[in-house]
Order: sequence, then structure tokens, then C-alpha cells
Amino acid sequence: MDQIFKDLADPRWWFTAFFVAIVASLLAGFLKDAVTRWLSSTSAWYRQRKAATLSRQEQKLELLVAQPTLLTLHTMLGSVTLLFFFFCFGMFLLLPVWTDLMNSSPSFSSWILLRTLPGSDREIWVSTVKLLIIILGAMSLLTGFVAMSELSVSARAYRRLYDRMKADHVKPSQG
Repeated sequence: MDQIFKDLADPRWWFTAFFVAIVASLLAGFLKDAVTRWLSSTSAWYRQRKAATLSRQEQKLELLVAQPTLLTLHTMLGSVTLLFFFFCFGMFLLLPVWTDLMNSSPSFSSWILLRTLPGSDREIWVSTVKLLIIILGAMSLLTGFVAMSELSVSARAYRRLYDRMKADHVKPSQG
């Protein structure tokens, strides 16, 4: 039991846990369609739920295609969310390294100006960084999912808008 508490106190454990969770989230995104098809073929409840979800998505797509300005804003929102994901994920990757350097290297500690902190304040600072690692890992999971979902909808709406505009400009040949 003591080893479990030691592992939970180690930022490397949290980093590894969230890194694995992010990779699993990416894999789940790829497997989602196959699982959805399997569930809809086996469950009437899931088929109804899926039909309602597709209906809502279709309404959203039609609204975005009907209003190109709204589509542009939707794409910008997805892009800003993606940038926020990269920031959170970058900080998530850097904080464990920074914490290890701060604990192991006296020159790094003096460069960071933590050399002047008393021992208990330094431990509070390191605990705060560990909490930030957990928060940034969770935010990376959430913002990555939201960004990819929104940008996927935008891409589908742009494709549909392009196909409609292309169909409107192509006139059948007169023979």
C-alpha cells in the first residue's frame, strides 16, 4: 500500500497515466465507428439513439452550410480549441521534466530562483506542479476531443457546401 502512495506522489506516474489515456483516446476515436456499427446492429435502443444523434448532426450541418459566416466562425472556434489543446498538451509534457530538473539539479533550481525557498515551501510548489500535471492531462483529453469533433463537423459542412456550389455552377450541356 505504501508503494501505491509513493507511485501516486511521483509525477512520472501521472505523466505516464495521462499519456496512455491520451493515446487510448486517439485509438478509441478510430474504433468508435466500428463499435457504433456493431452496437446498432445488435441493439434497438442504440439504433434509436444513433438515429436521433444523426438527425441533430444533420440539422447542425444544414445550418452551417446555409450560413457560410457561421461555418467560418465554427471552424475558427475548432481551431482555437485545437491551439488550446496543443498548449495544454505541451505544458503536460514539459511539467514532469521541469519538476525532475527542479528536484535533481541544483544549478537548475538556482536558475529558476527556487533556491531561496525553504524546504516546506518548495514541497508545496512541487505538489502544486503535480496537481497542474493532472489538470493539464485532463484538459488535454477534453480539448483534444472537442477540437477534433468540431473540426470534423466543419470539414463535412465545407465539403457539402463545396459540392452544392459545384452542382449549382455546372449546367447540363444543351444538345
